[in-house]
Amino acid sequence: MLILLIPIVLHAFWDSIPSAPCNDENASLYTPVQMKYLAFASRGIWGDEPEAACWFRQSARAGNTFAYTSVGMTYEDGNGVEQDIGEAMDWYQRAIEAGHSGGAYRMALLYREGRGVPANAETAERYFELQRKLKETEPRQESESNASRKIKSMHRAIVHADRHLARIFSSVVGG
Repeated sequence: MLILLIPIVLHAFWDSIPSAPCNDENASLYTPVQMKYLAFASRGIWGDEPEAACWFRQSARAGNTFAYTSVGMTYEDGNGVEQDIGEAMDWYQRAIEAGHSGGAYRMALLYREGRGVPANAETAERYFELQRKLKETEPRQESESNASRKIKSMHRAIVHADRHLARIFSSVVGG
């Protein structure tokens, strides 16, 4: 019985996190790293893609270069914004210029798959090589502290618990 209460407690914790709607005025309430985690929470917990895209952009504009690839991915996939491969590529280039391997990896995939650009195996391989080199010297995000790892771990636990409860619920209701 106690195990069934864990997801409820975790949801109560996440629901208690104060978050203002994403806009320029409210962005000043958070650090760039907090904004990125608000984006992940908006997407993964609250299921609000436009809000997530907005917080990723706010985080990047506030100087969190680690958010550049995330912003690019929102445009590449059209998650919360109109799909725009050109805009995605611009954000990936910014990530590369800031020394982050994720931008190079995403560019490699675009060229390998021919998404928004002509497929080009040579260009894709050059970006994959750049990604490997950047990975060796990539700066560490300061938010990778014990606290942020715990938050990520809690988020995974919530998602896992939600799926588990959904299976239980569907077996009870469906059966």
